[in-house]
Amino acid sequence: MVALVWLVNILSPFVTILGIIGMAWGLDDAPFELCLWGSLACFIVGFIFGIIAWKYDVPPRWFWVKSKVGLFDTLIGGAFSYALRFAFIPFAILGVIAIIEAV
Repeated sequence: MVALVWLVNILSPFVTILGIIGMAWGLDDAPFELCLWGSLACFIVGFIFGIIAWKYDVPPRWFWVKSKVGLFDTLIGGAFSYALRFAFIPFAILGVIAIIEAV
């Protein structure tokens, strides 16, 4: 599970960028409803994954830092973070298809 959390954290910036590309150029050919339902399904899976994986993101007690940015470092905030990362997956697939078609 730790390796999966690490892999998701490493790949999520790339998936987000590809998801934005997919939203911008990939929705011309693909049905919007299919992408929306796929994104919702991935959001729910990501939320559940975030609840399970949150304990792996919490640092040891002596490294805890409280700040204004750390306001969302709670179980629910972490779950929503993973849910948003997962919600970009269908649009990232469209982004890859849009890039391949452009080349």
